[in-house]
Amino acid sequence: MAFDDVTACSVSMEAENGLPAWLRMVEGQAPILFLAPHGGRAELNCRTLPNPRVNDLYTAEIAIELAHRLGAGALVNCALDRNRLDLNRLDQVMRHAPWFVELLAERVESILKAGQRATLVLLHGWNVVEPRLDLGVGLKTRQGRLYTPAGSFRCAREAFIEGPLRRLSELLEAEEIAVTFGLRYPAADANNLAQIFTPRHESHEASALARLAEQSAAGRIDAVQMELSATLRLPGRMRTQYIDATVRTFSGTLAETLPTGGSVSHLGHGTACDEPAAKLARFNPARAGWSGPFSPGRGAFHMPHRYGIEFFDANAMVGAMASFDLGRGGAGARAIVMLGDGTVLMFTTQGVPLASAGGLALGPLSLGFAGHTVRLDFEGPMLAVADGRSYLELESALAGAAVCENVCLHCEVQLVGEPEAGMGREPRRAPWQDGCALGFGSLTGELRLGHRRLALEAGARLGDTLSGLGSEDFVSRRRFWAISDGNGRGPSLVWAEMTEAASERTPRSLLCEIGRDMRRRGRVSCFEPDAAAAGSAVSSLTIALRFDGGQSEILNGTPAAVLCLSRPAPNGGRFQTSIGFATFQRARIDSYGMFEYSRRIQPAGELSGPRD
Repeated sequence: MAFDDVTACSVSMEAENGLPAWLRMVEGQAPILFLAPHGGRAELNCRTLPNPRVNDLYTAEIAIELAHRLGAGALVNCALDRNRLDLNRLDQVMRHAPWFVELLAERVESILKAGQRATLVLLHGWNVVEPRLDLGVGLKTRQGRLYTPAGSFRCAREAFIEGPLRRLSELLEAEEIAVTFGLRYPAADANNLAQIFTPRHESHEASALARLAEQSAAGRIDAVQMELSATLRLPGRMRTQYIDATVRTFSGTLAETLPTGGSVSHLGHGTACDEPAAKLARFNPARAGWSGPFSPGRGAFHMPHRYGIEFFDANAMVGAMASFDLGRGGAGARAIVMLGDGTVLMFTTQGVPLASAGGLALGPLSLGFAGHTVRLDFEGPMLAVADGRSYLELESALAGAAVCENVCLHCEVQLVGEPEAGMGREPRRAPWQDGCALGFGSLTGELRLGHRRLALEAGARLGDTLSGLGSEDFVSRRRFWAISDGNGRGPSLVWAEMTEAASERTPRSLLCEIGRDMRRRGRVSCFEPDAAAAGSAVSSLTIALRFDGGQSEILNGTPAAVLCLSRPAPNGGRFQTSIGFATFQRARIDSYGMFEYSRRIQPAGELSGPRD
């Protein structure tokens, strides 16, 4: 059966064992069933989709290993691209593969016939790097407490949450793996597969859904959606720790026979928070590393922006950027290290950054301010990818990534002069509270990659980072910064941007140069990367600067490391971006800095077959 004929294999069971070739079924006697709905891989033509979904790599292998070690059953998608058919979306399954729900019901009922409760574990992938497990049982986290969102149903009993899930959390916390409840994926949406293990569908016309809802209402089923970060899924020590902790949690603890009679009430039926849900607050997600909002900083931003630090040591051939998403809708942080051989090391996490006048922090990443001194600190795992250009297709990059467990980056920046408000904005109480504030200085520090140590000495820039897309809907954008010793005038930072908006006939350009005792502005008259398109490798840059007063200069840049990205654009389409570090020649003076080239594209095409 051809893999691209998914329509046929999803509505009929043609393989020798009665199942489609992409679905693997593991038999077991333990009262637990593992599911991996997104364990497949992207098809080659997936890149033509406007916003392709990334498959949850390695969840199929982990589900099968857990099933074998626990003597449990499993239903595992080993090949089907979620962009073709998403087994976690109930509407797609009922339209194109209703037999899958019937198969699920039969497997659950076979467990219940033995007089035991059935436990369902749905394994998913969360593409953050920080070692983290997010548990979805229909509950969300708010200010360190669990609550039931309006219209949601909980898919696990309180005894299951306070028992096995608490035990799993404690085991993982001991290994420095954070555990949260519904931080990003609460499994609360009516269309989520986990919700079929609640009383939500008691009156559904589909017999399988109605039967599962009836058993759930009777307290006979516990289900949990486990979102595993990339470091818990890729082969390595942390994946082994997760699997071992899960096996220890569920070994011998689920042979609980059902009581005679009785039922369990579901939560959230038309209420936002109720008495049973309040009891669950004894499990405090703050203990597992949940980062709540910093109250004094809330409301200080008018739109999300990405603030951070960037530097490039041209001698060590090491460039790095670290940034925090701030403002309404901002919920994440990242650190990226780029080496001269093309290797990219990346750390990402999600949550609300902790912010104060003294700095920003989220997880193992922090940026501290004390007078004219700025300190960058990071200690933790990163994903290592041999070629940064592979990030143009995230799934391919993750498939080729390896976990680099012990990465340490400790740097200190001595700022030159006062930070410039930049682009017409006034500075606020803290440097990071104005996303366009420009500051720069000299950086010293150390990068440790396992046992390898690299001393760092470079120029660094602080402000609105080049890795952020911002909120503007543009056709193309080019930005760069460069730091030089300034031909006897002292060190200076030049920053420029050229943006082409769909609503404007001519590109807008901005130019700013700052030094210890110097401020001047102008515009960019030419900004040409040699790449034919954003998202391609850039090998040279030519930038024409024209300052107010008539002085003109040409900068010629040579990229030292390039990262290619593809990200969703407002109102459809995608932005393709080339971003990297470079050396520049400016009036025969060496400069060092960073560039970004982004362009909006409109992918044409849809995957044929059942994709909603």
